[in-house]
Amino acid sequence: MFLVDQTQLVLGPDGRILFYNTQTGDTSTVCSYMWTNQGAGVVCRQLGMGDSGTAFYLPRDHNYTRNMYSLECMGSEASIYDCHYQLTDYYGSCEYMSDAGVECDSQGMFSLKVERKIILQEN
Repeated sequence: MFLVDQTQLVLGPDGRILFYNTQTGDTSTVCSYMWTNQGAGVVCRQLGMGDSGTAFYLPRDHNYTRNMYSLECMGSEASIYDCHYQLTDYYGSCEYMSDAGVECDSQGMFSLKVERKIILQEN
């Protein structure tokens, strides 16, 4: 399991789902294998950006590690940490897969979102 008290869920400027480890400063992505709109809704809700969102795939960014694989959400979870996921890519299905991204319905013009905080950047 993730050490929830040591990670912050963040959306990058391109909508990429990122986990920022507050202890180590490392940032990791989510593999897009099994990524759906139900999971996107959970992420948006967790970030306080509405109850629904659209899942999409982004090219793999090798600047980040990966710590969450085969993420499956039913859509009713309060947090992405409540969804079913794996911490290891047991079957190698994510080695060349894209990163998971999300566009929240109430995302607006914000280019960086941090859980329970919004950092505004002008475009």
